[in-house]
Formats: sequence, structure tokens, C-alpha cells
Amino acid sequence: MVLSDRRAEKRVQPPQDAVLDFALWPAPAFPPIRLPLAELGPPASRGLPGQHLVLADAAPLGLGLRLSAPPDVVAALTASPALFVYLKLRDYGDAGVALSLFLHAATMRSQPEEGGGRFGLRIAHLGRGSNFEKSIELLDVSRFGVKELAAWTDAVSRHGQRLDAGQDDGLDLDALLAEPALAGPAPQTEKGNGS
Repeated sequence: MVLSDRRAEKRVQPPQDAVLDFALWPAPAFPPIRLPLAELGPPASRGLPGQHLVLADAAPLGLGLRLSAPPDVVAALTASPALFVYLKLRDYGDAGVALSLFLHAATMRSQPEEGGGRFGLRIAHLGRGSNFEKSIELLDVSRFGVKELAAWTDAVSRHGQRLDAGQDDGLDLDALLAEPALAGPAPQTEKGNGS
């Protein structure tokens, strides 16, 4: 096995809050090369109240998903041979921007469960927005995986290693006053004549 094959198979378990937004559609086993948005239509499931997606594991070649959704939505998705998957993922690297992906993935396993379903997906195509029309161009990535997802899984792995080593991620000004170094009473100052 060559190095690129090992990297494509590297699987990580992202934090529970990794998914910022999502949408899922039932898909054919063999999608068109160009997918107009009108043909794609509204998603079967998306990040609305009552629907939640957790990325159980991720690799450049595959995804494990846990979906919380109504039974009719889960039934439509678990019966499909493949899914179109839109993911907006939290950034764990230095770029500071979310990673948005549109994927066509073959359903390797799907299982309805109480309140939702589980999916094991093998990524076959990566979608890119067309420059000329409202459509998605699908590129075959079934052999080597999605390079953007490889970089993201590397960043997730480094993030987990920093947390395991007891290092935090730096300073978030939104949570400044919750920092341990700022907790406790203020230091006492001596009263004097001001000189």
C-alpha cells in the first residue's frame, strides 16, 4: 500500500459539534456528470429544528453519519442506493474558514434506529459549483478520496492530539471571562498618595 492510499483510508472521529450545517438527498447509484439544482430539488433532510446530523467518523474516502430525523425522512434515505451529502464543517486548522463539501456517496450500510438512522457511506464523487449555470459538476474521487477532506481529517487529528496533551486551542475572546487565569478575586492594590 502506498502512502497516498494509507492517507485516504485514515479515519477520525470528529468532535460532536463538527457539523455546522448539512443536507441529504436520496441519489442514484450512478449520478449525472452535471446536476442542475432544479433536478436536485429540496433536500430530504437538512439542519432544521427536529433534524440533527452527527459526523460519527470521517475519512477522505468515506463517512459515518448519525441522523436524527422523522421516520419518513429516514426511510427514504435508508432505502436509497446512494446519497447526495452537503456538509459545512467546522474549521480545526489555521485557515479559520468552514469547509463546505457536496458529495455523492454510495450507501455501504444503512440502519434505521429509534429517532433516526445510521449510515456508512463510500465517497464516489465530489461536487463543484459550475461557473456558468446553477448546477453542480461531479468529479470522480472514488479512487483517491477528497483532498480537502484529507486535510480536514488531519486538522481534526492534530486538534485531538493537542487536547490529549492538555494544550488548549488558544484564546477565544467570546469566552474571555471564563478563562481560568481571570477567575478569582482581583488583586489588592495599595492605597497611597498617587505618586
